[in-house]
Amino acid sequence: HGREAPALGLEEVRVTAHLFKPERRRFASVPVSHIDLDVPTAWFMAIPDEPPLRMAVFDDFDGDGRTDFACATGPATFAVWLFGGEGFPAGPNWERTFPEPLLGVEFKRVGGTILALRGENAVYLLKPGR
Repeated sequence: HGREAPALGLEEVRVTAHLFKPERRRFASVPVSHIDLDVPTAWFMAIPDEPPLRMAVFDDFDGDGRTDFACATGPATFAVWLFGGEGFPAGPNWERTFPEPLLGVEFKRVGGTILALRGENAVYLLKPGR
Protein backbone atom coordinates (compact mmCIF):
# COMPACT_ATOMS: atom_id res chain seq x y z
CA HIS A 1 0.00 0.00 0.00
CA GLY A 2 3.00 2.31 0.12
CA ARG A 3 2.84 2.62 3.92
CA GLU A 4 5.55 1.96 6.44
CA ALA A 5 5.29 -1.37 8.23
CA PRO A 6 3.23 -1.24 11.44
CA ALA A 7 5.10 -0.87 14.74
CA LEU A 8 5.96 -3.98 16.70
CA GLY A 9 2.80 -5.47 18.23
CA LEU A 10 0.50 -3.90 15.60
CA GLU A 11 -1.07 -5.27 12.42
CA GLU A 12 -2.41 -3.36 9.43
CA VAL A 13 -6.13 -3.45 8.64
CA ARG A 14 -7.63 -1.96 5.46
CA VAL A 15 -11.26 -0.83 5.43
CA THR A 16 -12.71 -0.13 1.96
CA ALA A 17 -15.81 1.86 1.09
CA HIS A 18 -17.98 0.92 -1.88
CA LEU A 19 -20.74 3.32 -2.98
CA PHE A 20 -24.25 1.97 -3.38
CA LYS A 21 -25.67 2.52 -6.88
CA PRO A 22 -29.48 2.79 -6.41
CA GLU A 23 -30.17 2.63 -10.15
CA ARG A 24 -28.38 -0.74 -10.31
CA ARG A 25 -29.51 -1.82 -6.84
CA ARG A 26 -25.99 -2.89 -5.86
CA PHE A 27 -22.66 -1.59 -4.63
CA ALA A 28 -19.97 -0.42 -7.03
CA SER A 29 -17.31 -3.07 -7.63
CA VAL A 30 -14.43 -0.59 -7.30
CA PRO A 31 -13.89 0.99 -3.87
CA VAL A 32 -14.32 4.75 -3.73
CA SER A 33 -12.02 5.06 -0.73
CA HIS A 34 -10.09 3.11 1.89
CA ILE A 35 -8.71 3.54 5.38
CA ASP A 36 -5.46 1.92 6.47
CA LEU A 37 -5.07 1.58 10.22
CA ASP A 38 -2.98 -0.40 12.66
CA VAL A 39 -4.54 -2.44 15.47
CA PRO A 40 -2.97 -4.55 18.23
CA THR A 41 -1.75 -7.95 17.02
CA ALA A 42 -3.44 -9.59 20.03
CA TRP A 43 -6.82 -8.60 18.58
CA PHE A 44 -6.23 -11.09 15.73
CA MET A 45 -5.59 -13.86 18.27
CA ALA A 46 -9.08 -13.42 19.77
CA ILE A 47 -10.85 -14.56 16.57
CA PRO A 48 -13.59 -16.00 16.51
CA ASP A 49 -14.63 -14.54 19.89
CA GLU A 50 -14.06 -10.94 18.79
CA PRO A 51 -13.20 -9.40 15.42
CA PRO A 52 -9.84 -7.68 14.86
CA LEU A 53 -11.70 -4.45 14.05
CA ARG A 54 -13.29 -3.52 17.39
CA MET A 55 -16.27 -1.29 18.15
CA ALA A 56 -16.84 -0.35 14.48
CA VAL A 57 -19.64 2.15 13.85
CA PHE A 58 -20.91 3.33 10.46
CA ASP A 59 -23.15 6.42 10.61
CA ASP A 60 -23.41 10.03 9.42
CA PHE A 61 -21.53 11.79 12.24
CA ASP A 62 -21.26 15.25 10.65
CA GLY A 63 -24.75 15.57 9.11
CA ASP A 64 -23.62 15.77 5.46
CA GLY A 65 -25.68 12.76 4.34
CA ARG A 66 -22.61 10.51 3.86
CA THR A 67 -21.73 7.50 5.97
CA ASP A 68 -18.70 8.04 8.19
CA PHE A 69 -16.65 5.42 10.06
CA ALA A 70 -15.40 5.04 13.64
CA CYS A 71 -13.63 2.27 15.54
CA ALA A 72 -11.22 1.49 18.35
CA THR A 73 -7.60 1.74 17.22
CA GLY A 74 -6.17 0.53 20.52
CA PRO A 75 -7.43 -0.75 23.87
CA ALA A 76 -8.11 2.82 25.11
CA THR A 77 -8.17 4.74 21.81
CA PHE A 78 -11.13 5.53 19.54
CA ALA A 79 -11.02 7.28 16.15
CA VAL A 80 -13.48 8.79 13.62
CA TRP A 81 -13.03 9.23 9.86
CA LEU A 82 -15.46 11.58 8.07
CA PHE A 83 -16.27 10.75 4.45
CA GLY A 84 -15.64 13.82 2.29
CA GLY A 85 -15.98 14.59 -1.43
CA GLU A 86 -12.82 12.61 -2.22
CA GLY A 87 -13.47 9.78 0.24
CA PHE A 88 -11.90 9.18 3.64
CA PRO A 89 -8.79 11.10 4.75
CA ALA A 90 -5.50 9.21 5.23
CA GLY A 91 -5.70 9.69 9.00
CA PRO A 92 -8.63 10.05 11.37
CA ASN A 93 -10.41 13.40 11.62
CA TRP A 94 -10.72 12.81 15.34
CA GLU A 95 -8.94 10.47 17.73
CA ARG A 96 -8.92 10.29 21.54
CA THR A 97 -7.13 8.15 24.09
CA PHE A 98 -9.02 7.49 27.31
CA PRO A 99 -7.65 6.81 30.83
CA GLU A 100 -8.89 3.19 30.77
CA PRO A 101 -9.51 0.39 28.24
CA LEU A 102 -12.77 0.69 26.30
CA LEU A 103 -15.22 -2.20 26.67
CA GLY A 104 -17.94 -1.30 24.17
CA VAL A 105 -19.72 1.36 22.16
CA GLU A 106 -23.37 2.31 21.70
CA PHE A 107 -24.73 5.06 19.50
CA LYS A 108 -27.95 7.00 19.19
CA ARG A 109 -29.22 9.77 16.95
CA VAL A 110 -30.46 12.72 18.98
CA GLY A 111 -29.90 15.89 16.95
CA GLY A 112 -26.82 14.18 15.52
CA THR A 113 -25.05 10.98 16.43
CA ILE A 114 -23.90 10.54 20.01
CA LEU A 115 -21.46 7.75 20.83
CA ALA A 116 -21.29 6.25 24.30
CA LEU A 117 -17.97 4.51 24.93
CA ARG A 118 -18.00 2.25 27.97
CA GLY A 119 -14.98 1.80 30.18
CA GLU A 120 -14.86 -0.20 33.39
CA ASN A 121 -15.22 2.92 35.56
CA ALA A 122 -16.91 5.49 33.29
CA VAL A 123 -19.05 6.10 30.23
CA TYR A 124 -17.68 8.68 27.78
CA LEU A 125 -20.25 10.53 25.66
CA LEU A 126 -18.95 11.84 22.36
CA LYS A 127 -20.54 13.81 19.57
CA PRO A 128 -18.10 13.55 16.68
CA GLY A 129 -18.60 15.94 13.81
CA ARG A 130 -16.91 18.56 11.73
